[in-house]
Amino acid sequence: AKEDKFVHDLVHATFKDANGYVEGLTEGEIDDFIIQVEHEFNESLPITTRIPQTINRLKAVSQLLLNEEITSKVLEDKNCKNYLEKLDRLLRDAENEALQFSKLYHAFEKEIEHHSSEGESEPSEEEIMEQACTSLRESGANIPVIKDSPIIEYNDNDDIEDNENAEEDDEDDGVVIEDVTDEIESNDNVSNK
Repeated sequence: AKEDKFVHDLVHATFKDANGYVEGLTEGEIDDFIIQVEHEFNESLPITTRIPQTINRLKAVSQLLLNEEITSKVLEDKNCKNYLEKLDRLLRDAENEALQFSKLYHAFEKEIEHHSSEGESEPSEEEIMEQACTSLRESGANIPVIKDSPIIEYNDNDDIEDNENAEEDDEDDGVVIEDVTDEIESNDNVSNK
């Protein structure tokens, strides 16, 4: 990108004077230095940033192969040829991995688009009511229940149990209602602490 070219040109300018590169350095050595520094810097970056930058550095190295005159001489050197063959194998492996990732990426993309298109419609009144009822049911589950002394008891024999604080029901239908106001207030005080 523009930033990369700017940094590249700035670094090269830094190592030049009116007569060319200083200290016997060459353009290629400076390019290698830039690539090495970028590589070390990129190790701390997130993977989604590192991969595109690594590809850009590889592209810069691949540009070297476009100079046919030098490349033909490089290929005559066994060591250079071995590096190129190894690089070719690694790049093919990387390309295969990239294709596998691309397939997974597009599957996720398709799934996300599918879910997005489903969620675009406004909920109906019935759906809103269902959500409200569910929310009320769930919030009711958070109300504290006192296990030792139930608020309402039903007696099978229609006799009213003789509990502390129990009051008789006017119709004597076997239901006992206790006065638990003090217990609820004490529970509220405990939960507020």
